[in-house]
Amino acid sequence: MKNIIKIVTLTFFAATVFISCSKDSEGVSKVVTYPVFNLEGGNFITDTVRPTGSFVDPGVQAFSGDIEVPVISSGSVDITTPGLYILTYTAFDESGLFSVSAERKVLITNEKLTEDYFGTYVLKTNSSRIRTVSKPAGAMGWYRFSDSWWQAAAIPVEFVDFGSSLKVIPGNSNYGPFDGTVTYDTNEKELTFNLVFTSGTNAGVSWSSVWVKQ
Repeated sequence: MKNIIKIVTLTFFAATVFISCSKDSEGVSKVVTYPVFNLEGGNFITDTVRPTGSFVDPGVQAFSGDIEVPVISSGSVDITTPGLYILTYTAFDESGLFSVSAERKVLITNEKLTEDYFGTYVLKTNSSRIRTVSKPAGAMGWYRFSDSWWQAAAIPVEFVDFGSSLKVIPGNSNYGPFDGTVTYDTNEKELTFNLVFTSGTNAGVSWSSVWVKQ
């Protein structure tokens, strides 16, 4: 009988300690230091097609505070085929519970880039409509046109230069996702966009505009 009383007493004590510890930990928060990436070579790289070989990543590091943490890479680049490739890097904080990702765009071109589309443009049919082309990564090859002029709505368009041709990067807007084509007349210095909504309420609706570089 005494043994039974001792066992019950010990069980009650253990349960009391567990509950006490659980309550002590309630409301306790821990500071999370999210990883910060250092992408060697930047987040945008251009290279020309090579018949053989492979793309060599310049390297990437991630730090959670002062501590370097492992980086998981995904995606690939085919150096033999022109295209815009995206490499994704993921790292976890010290606790291993929270992750952060970063991207690097790699543009493989048919030939070395010589044309720079950066600058100010006016709508060919209305010179009071002024728009700009910027370089998101600060380098030739990847461009962002501030407004393709669909009705009265601003729809920016990003495009890349493959050396021998331009390609629109499919995008999203408040009016639906869109895709299309873009060309450049080197003699007239004109950018021509032909765009169409690919799905949603406005699926199939298209619009075009021609812009002259100043």
